[in-house]
Amino acid sequence: MALLLVSAASAQWVLESVNCEEVRSDVVDTSLSIPVHFVFQAFAPYLSDRDPVILLRGETPTTTVWGGSFYNVSSVYMAGLAYSGRWDRDLRYEITVDYWSGFWNLSLYRCTATWRYGNYSWTETRHYYQVNREPPRSREAVVFTVPGDRVRHSETKYLSFSLRPDRRGYSPLCAELPSKNTWPNCGRPFTGENVVLSSSSPGLWTALEINGLRPGSVVSKFGVNAMMRDPWYYTDAGGAFTYPTAIVSTDMGSRYIGDMYNLPFSSSISVVTLAMPASWGSVEFRPPKPTPLYISRVLATNTPRPDRPPEAFRIADVGNATWAGDRWVWNWTLASVAYRTLSMLTPYVAVRIAELGVMSKGVEIHAPLGSIIVFRPTVFWRLEERGVWIGSYDTYLRAVDNNGVLLADHYEEAGAKGKLAVNEKEFAVAVDFSMQSVVTAWYAPPDPCRQWPQQIFNCVYSQPVFTKVKGSWTGYSRIGERGRGQWPINKLVLVDWLIARQTAVCGVDGFRDFMHLVAGDPVLHYWHTYRLRGYSFNPETGDWDIPGACALPAPHQVSLIGKVYGVSQYRNTTKDPYGSYLFHQTAEGSFYNYMFEGVDGDERPAGWTDALPLGISSMVTNSTSPWALFLVPTTACTSLICTELKPTLWGPAPGLTTDLALSGAGYSFLLLYLGEAKTSTVRIYVEMGYVVEKRRDGVGHRWVKNYLLAEIKRAWRFLDAVYVGPGWHVGYKPLSACQPLELSVNAVYVAPVNWTGPVQVVVEDGERRHHFVFFVSNDVSYRITTSTLAPPLFTTPYLNTTAYLFLNGVPYFHGVNTLGEGGRQRQFACAPAPVQTRSLLGGSDHTSQLAVSGDFWGHVELYGSLRIENLFSRPRFELVDPRRGVVRITADGPVKGFAFYLMRNGTWTKVGEVKDVRCVFVNASRVYPWDPVLFLPLVGQEVTARPGDVVTLWRPQTALLFKTWADSVGYQRDARSELKILGAC
Repeated sequence: MALLLVSAASAQWVLESVNCEEVRSDVVDTSLSIPVHFVFQAFAPYLSDRDPVILLRGETPTTTVWGGSFYNVSSVYMAGLAYSGRWDRDLRYEITVDYWSGFWNLSLYRCTATWRYGNYSWTETRHYYQVNREPPRSREAVVFTVPGDRVRHSETKYLSFSLRPDRRGYSPLCAELPSKNTWPNCGRPFTGENVVLSSSSPGLWTALEINGLRPGSVVSKFGVNAMMRDPWYYTDAGGAFTYPTAIVSTDMGSRYIGDMYNLPFSSSISVVTLAMPASWGSVEFRPPKPTPLYISRVLATNTPRPDRPPEAFRIADVGNATWAGDRWVWNWTLASVAYRTLSMLTPYVAVRIAELGVMSKGVEIHAPLGSIIVFRPTVFWRLEERGVWIGSYDTYLRAVDNNGVLLADHYEEAGAKGKLAVNEKEFAVAVDFSMQSVVTAWYAPPDPCRQWPQQIFNCVYSQPVFTKVKGSWTGYSRIGERGRGQWPINKLVLVDWLIARQTAVCGVDGFRDFMHLVAGDPVLHYWHTYRLRGYSFNPETGDWDIPGACALPAPHQVSLIGKVYGVSQYRNTTKDPYGSYLFHQTAEGSFYNYMFEGVDGDERPAGWTDALPLGISSMVTNSTSPWALFLVPTTACTSLICTELKPTLWGPAPGLTTDLALSGAGYSFLLLYLGEAKTSTVRIYVEMGYVVEKRRDGVGHRWVKNYLLAEIKRAWRFLDAVYVGPGWHVGYKPLSACQPLELSVNAVYVAPVNWTGPVQVVVEDGERRHHFVFFVSNDVSYRITTSTLAPPLFTTPYLNTTAYLFLNGVPYFHGVNTLGEGGRQRQFACAPAPVQTRSLLGGSDHTSQLAVSGDFWGHVELYGSLRIENLFSRPRFELVDPRRGVVRITADGPVKGFAFYLMRNGTWTKVGEVKDVRCVFVNASRVYPWDPVLFLPLVGQEVTARPGDVVTLWRPQTALLFKTWADSVGYQRDARSELKILGAC
């Protein structure tokens, strides 16, 4: 097949000829009547009695934080609407319009062009309109008058004019056609428009009354007061407001009144004017300084580690000791230390006024003088490099702004003039001529344990602490006098406010201001002498139960001053005219140092610190390693009969017990990186344990020692994490309590079954080796709860029994059996268990706990078997008033109430229930022998036990109540029983 190549390099389209001829000439009428709309609305000072009017220019971005929507701007203008008022005169608005009025004379031309391309030709025809004569132009002034007693006014006038013909389809419209032999386009297009030439407005005038307020009037609301200006000036030309608000708009554009120059129109004109008070004030909301993100670590050290603020702070410490003969020997001290990371938390201020939300790194709200603004401020924190918002606690008025400027004098002035007041969670500010600008600074303690919109990490709140007593590892050392609510110290606090402490407490001021050390804030002082009770170690009992007392004299440094218990002890504290304290401190609520309590009454130190560490402390380590390591419970399978290996992680990950392992249970390791970005090969070694793995012949296990668990090569950045097991690693995904994550892997690490105590883990990253320790324990205990089911339809008594697993007194989860093939008596369940966080701010978190529920007879098994013995609770009936048919009903055992049933349609149907009583009176006068009442005692109890124990559980038994005496008045045939509850005995 031949390929024909045609070159068109030299060929092109050539215009051969053009022929234009006039088709017709017409007189065209394009007259039109258009509306000229006028709208006038006056604004007023905002008094927080209605929703404000928000004045924003152009498109305003919005952002969503914690589910709330905010305008993402640093400055916003707001006012109230005027509903009534009087001006000093009528207000005159005028626009001057220049327009065509009459007929057009147009000619229609048809132009034909001939094109040639080589041997080909092509003809194209187009039509054009040429203006022979345009109508004459007219000029007219359109005037609108707002009566002096109107704050709202609208009016429409009409204007008759001639429209450009091309707006009616006469297009293209030409002033003249070309005379040369060129393609026929308009030689000169027709130009000209109907235009608004100029406009005018009052510019500045005075108000005699707005919304019932007159010049010089004073409004007092929400604890503040504002005075209206005298004289009270109004304007539509800007003034203190940022831009004029009297606008002329057409279908072809808009301009401010006073800034007019030939504004074209074709079908509509609108004059909109917003009358504003001429003088405006502002309320500024300043954020705190950016705060470093701190990570808490648990260190094992033989010598006290002094605080090194702001690089590191001691949160808490607990000694770990061994009982040697007749005394305790201290092995090391476990200290939770918060270290500053390279990441910063950036503060944003969010302000919500009515339904308005504004957020930025600093916010300024502008309002007319005489306004009273009630607002709810919030400080948000953001971890920029991860793109997540960090949670915060309540927001407080702060004495120092983000530039370190002390605002106490400004607050004093505002409070003295009645321009600033605190009302619970809301704040009120007034702006008028006596104080046109109010500056406020705000702070909220960040809570990095909560993140949004994604949870990049879960926090760990406490660390188990073990002591070795006569060769056995235990975790039950306590502080305090026996029988008086001793404090267990087998948990080391990890998440708390950063308490910068001296090692010595009594006799010195052991508390230093965190924000002064970190951000350079001025130091404020709280004047109060703390008398604290401490406890010394008692070698006779092995407890810290020898009481003592010491004093911490004033002054104490605080970051925030404000409303605390014992406010009279403040020196130079600001009050508003109503006695409310303007300053707020951060440490409200009940708390003590874990080693001390107040001797005389509540001793609540004010505002020790202003930030929280991210409490993700891992296993105990002896160095400030850039790595953190956690145990994650891992089940080999989830079925009753474990014949196939299907490893599954269980949250929370990381959990609240970061280094506590159940003997013989399976685990994975969570490795977290806390250093600067780098690429590194990491090897993880485990001192001892088992590896359960898939084999050709099924599932087997082997004992390992100093075992290379995994090798990971990857790029690491701050807060990167992976789950690690024998020969595998997978990317980190946060897991909440009882959330499973099934892994497609073939091996699981299992804690030793022949060892209780510490197991060492080594993380080697090419630079050095980092040592960690977790503890293996078989200190298992159970909490058993029972309750009686009282269903609407009754068949047989059922005691619902639930057993919960504890390890070293901590709610614990593991699905066991791990070592090879095995079965469970019942399917395990994971129950989220609330755990109170030991933070000065309080709160709770949830961990996972192994639970099993059912109606158990004979024994129940979790990690080890319990034998069950039964006692029975059967209702006893005693006739106490035969004439009225009053019967007393009781039962033995832990009775929580009674349910009663009648036989209806062949089924025992519940007709009533009483709760929280052990004895009840009933009226049985209408209970008949042929229609007895079935009584079911509601028993419930809670017992604790250990594997191998025998526990006694009370079970319900039913009894029938029926009347055996005769009625003096008889009874109807086939009468049905009725029972009335008279009350508790």
